Amino acid sequence: MRELRENECSCKKCQLFCKVMPSYLLPEDLIKYMHATGFEPESLTDEHEEGDRVTMTMQEIIPWAKENLLASDGAVVQRHDGNLMRIATLVPNNRKNGSCIHFNQKSGQCAIHAKAPFGCRYFSCSMDQESADDLSMASVTRLGHVWETLMEKPESLSTSEAMYAAIWLELDKKGHKRKRTTIALRKLFAKRMKEIEND
Repeated sequence: MRELRENECSCKKCQLFCKVMPSYLLPEDLIKYMHATGFEPESLTDEHEEGDRVTMTMQEIIPWAKENLLASDGAVVQRHDGNLMRIATLVPNNRKNGSCIHFNQKSGQCAIHAKAPFGCRYFSCSMDQESADDLSMASVTRLGHVWETLMEKPESLSTSEAMYAAIWLELDKKGHKRKRTTIALRKLFAKRMKEIEND
């Protein structure tokens, strides 16, 4: 994968992701995202980002997660063994109109961009298709590893991976999910993108 550069564009095309299909977090995003949303418990210090033991209980994390995250069905990809697997993801919560809770409708800016999820920070309208495909494959592979490890050898999950999976499973169980499927959102996104391009 090529060197990553954070997206600084806020044109109508890039804003469309924020308005229609807020992107996903990787496990490494969780603690930064907590801090960005004002959730800064003493037990989550920077050193925990490297996988040190987090003393906070899930009972403390879930209320924050319900306010700030949704469980998304994610994309369906082919595993290394040839079987298909759905890569479930955590995404920022959204408003009733579907836009990300961090997107400022008036300014067109993200309130937490510096600590925004991976999918928000690195994808942009200026990327060529090869770069976008490389980035997408790398992140899907990363998340696929989490879910495969959870099924096959859960004790080997890192702290951030275990927390990611536990939050997604709890939100899914409570019905705190993205209302539209990833496929439906992609279709809506493509339709809105055509409208922008035809303006």
